[in-house]
Amino acid sequence: MEKDDFIIPIANELAKFWFHLRAHDRTILSAKYGDGKSFFLQKFMEGEEDRYTFLTLFPVNYQVVENRDIFELIKYDLLIQMLFKGVIMPEFKLTNSQALALCLQMNANTLAEGFLKIMAELQLDEERAKMMAGILTGLKFVRKAKRKIDDIKEPERDKQIMQFLKEMQKNPVIGQDVITDIIQRGISQYKEANRNKQIVLVIEDMDRMDPAHVFRILNVLSAHIDYCYQLGVKPDESLKGNKFGLDKIILVMDYENVENIYHHFYGDRTAFNGYISKFCSSNFFRFSLQEEREKYIYERIKTNVNMRIDLVKQLVKPEDFQEKSTREIVNAVEHLDSFIEKEIEVKNRLNEIVKLHTGILKLIAVLRKLDKSDDDIKQRIIDSMDQKTADCEGVFMYLAAYLVYFEDSRLDRQVRYRRSSAKANTVEVNDIGSDGTARVSFYITSNDDNRTDEYVNVLLDRLLGLVAK
Repeated sequence: MEKDDFIIPIANELAKFWFHLRAHDRTILSAKYGDGKSFFLQKFMEGEEDRYTFLTLFPVNYQVVENRDIFELIKYDLLIQMLFKGVIMPEFKLTNSQALALCLQMNANTLAEGFLKIMAELQLDEERAKMMAGILTGLKFVRKAKRKIDDIKEPERDKQIMQFLKEMQKNPVIGQDVITDIIQRGISQYKEANRNKQIVLVIEDMDRMDPAHVFRILNVLSAHIDYCYQLGVKPDESLKGNKFGLDKIILVMDYENVENIYHHFYGDRTAFNGYISKFCSSNFFRFSLQEEREKYIYERIKTNVNMRIDLVKQLVKPEDFQEKSTREIVNAVEHLDSFIEKEIEVKNRLNEIVKLHTGILKLIAVLRKLDKSDDDIKQRIIDSMDQKTADCEGVFMYLAAYLVYFEDSRLDRQVRYRRSSAKANTVEVNDIGSDGTARVSFYITSNDDNRTDEYVNVLLDRLLGLVAK
């Protein structure tokens, strides 16, 4: 099985999030590190392409320049995502004054030069940078902005620059500028042409960012939402709904982690719930794949080693794979046949050749691939030896069969595995079933041999020797 086939069932959670997003224009998808939020979002987006256009940003990757605001980079990144997704089409046009303003904002002589600088700050990978370069060459608002600022007569240039700076100062809370205008116009035109779709902005990994940047983003988005109510003025179209005219905004973070950061940043007595409620429409969505992931991993191990699930859980602990990536888990629980002897045969009481059940060997291979030491593995098996039920010989049904395979003067179809000062527990193999597991008997004997523990270790060491490292 490959990583892409290791599919944790999440249909129920996807349905819950669909209803949640439908009811909330702004929300937080809360998930802890390793809970599978990226996988969850990917599957959600794949199933909602007819309903939503998703614009996903990763601000944690930005090369933040000292004199550039994090939200300014957010806007440029959003603009680039809109170009990638076809939200802004090649025929999109700018006026001459808008082109000049955009050049000034980008601190570049041409729009193309400005975008190259921005792409470097956003740390676009090579493939996306090449794609972006191709898109820019086809955009009318870039092609027609060829004249350099230096070519404009100095008095006229200074006049336009001063006018531009005045416009930038008109509304500092909302941050309305030419980039915002392009984004808003692009979104408006796209929604006009695609009335059956909504645009969703997803901002990933918020809790991995610098705290100042996290709260800057939240503050700007929240300021847009309740700006007019704070000032007691009637909302106009530019202030209704979400910033830029987006239909939905999803912030991806660990809610509790950001709450802790907030209290560390602003003080223990500050009210985080009141602060965050300015962004969330009414509630946030808590998500974790851990429970389903754990259940699924155990089922995969059970299937691959062909052992009872209760025995699998005695030997493999949840913490063994909680911090492992999906790729590491797939590597640990799949393709186990190559790690063991493929055919181990013994004779049963009827002198028939029987292939031994290899489940215990495969489970040892899983534990080794999960970075467990041989001493740890041996101790887990020893600890599980007393875990028997009325209908099951416990781990001995798989383990004791190898007493026959290793039969010699010290392991004569029986082994003592627990002892006190006077008594010892002993298991003895009666026969080997057709499925390769042992039929055993248990009894207590007097402890007249102080090497009881040694016999168990001989058996386990030999078992470990049958499994490749």
